[in-house]
Amino acid sequence: MRLSSMTAHVDPHRELQDLQEQYRKEVVKLTSYIIKGSRNRVKQLKRGEIEKVIKMEMVMAAHCGRWDLLENLEERHQKLLELKNDIEVEEAKDYEERFNPLNS
Repeated sequence: MRLSSMTAHVDPHRELQDLQEQYRKEVVKLTSYIIKGSRNRVKQLKRGEIEKVIKMEMVMAAHCGRWDLLENLEERHQKLLELKNDIEVEEAKDYEERFNPLNS
């Protein structure tokens, strides 16, 4: 078999297959990146960065036209703000009761 006849036989679909495989690999990489970003936002929530995380999620929901998700996030945000305020009021009362010399 001559060398010229060997090189002339190239799979015409190989380039397409290679491109499809590269595309698939990039989708996997992007998926991994998005999952890591989601995990990071969960960590931020646990550290108390609630405002920042909710705003990021709201931007994504709005950008995607997911008004139902946006409304849900707004409701959760409002509930968290109310609870945070209630906690601060109760903490102030508790402090006053424990450390006010007139209560002794």
